[in-house]
Amino acid sequence: MIVKDGVVIYDHNVTLGSEYSTGKDFTDPTTRTDNATYFDVPVPQPFVGGWYAYDAINGFSLTANGLTGYKELLIKQLKNKASEVEFAGILVNEKPVKTSFESQQYVSGMYNTVQLDVNKIIDFVYADSTWESLDKTAVETLAAAVSVHVEACFTQRKALQIDIMAATDLDSIKTVEATIGTGWPETLEVEVGI
Repeated sequence: MIVKDGVVIYDHNVTLGSEYSTGKDFTDPTTRTDNATYFDVPVPQPFVGGWYAYDAINGFSLTANGLTGYKELLIKQLKNKASEVEFAGILVNEKPVKTSFESQQYVSGMYNTVQLDVNKIIDFVYADSTWESLDKTAVETLAAAVSVHVEACFTQRKALQIDIMAATDLDSIKTVEATIGTGWPETLEVEVGI
């Protein structure tokens, strides 16, 4: 890694499109073009130039820009994970139900229909392509399960986002990052979508 003014500006494992990505051996003093300090120490990942500060006594720490950037990166990862889980589908009474955005709208429409016509029977196709005729009670059960699943995804996303925003240093943000894949509601293992 290369440290200039206390900030890590280059990790030799990452191409940044700067003078440091030329393939020169910067551990050789004859190839250096600035007055930076060079260390043979692995840089924390993900690496972005300017995110980390380094000193030989305390090791790595995040700069203010690094902490902000890392938080933004984790919030994007969190959003993607939340969407992945939300749309992955669920089991309702041992039957696979799709939970894509379109499926949620369809289930909501079914729910509204049986509220207006309590005797209405709705033909419904499950994620495994099997059909069932659902009465008002069955539609309400299905709609409640989808709603609980979606809300659980939002609740988990909110809790993790609060943890991300509360992180104050490299250790705390790494701890939060390790939890992004945990605590989510169960989903289907099959491909789903209406």
